[in-house]
Amino acid sequence: MHAYSKLLVEAWTDPSFKNLLESNPTAVAKNVGLNPGKGTVTIEPGSGAPDVSAQIAAWKEGATTGKYILYVPSQPQLGVQSSGDTVGDTSYCCCCCPCCTCT
Repeated sequence: MHAYSKLLVEAWTDPSFKNLLESNPTAVAKNVGLNPGKGTVTIEPGSGAPDVSAQIAAWKEGATTGKYILYVPSQPQLGVQSSGDTVGDTSYCCCCCPCCTCT
């Protein structure tokens, strides 16, 4: 679970890592600690990717088939509900320095 989370965050924040993941998913999976053994890894992109429990089930199935599916959903948009509406008021200050509006 940790290795999968690390892979997702890296793919979401580093374009060169994402390109490498897309071009050689088996090697990248091995490098982050997801060991497909002698199997192959394919990427399943998109925002409709299943939740983490589905990813775990797909990975376990790969141990039997030798074909591992790695779900890489689109980067989540924090502060936005799935309907696209903004969640609450995000105009608050989070650092409390003298330049902020909260002092």
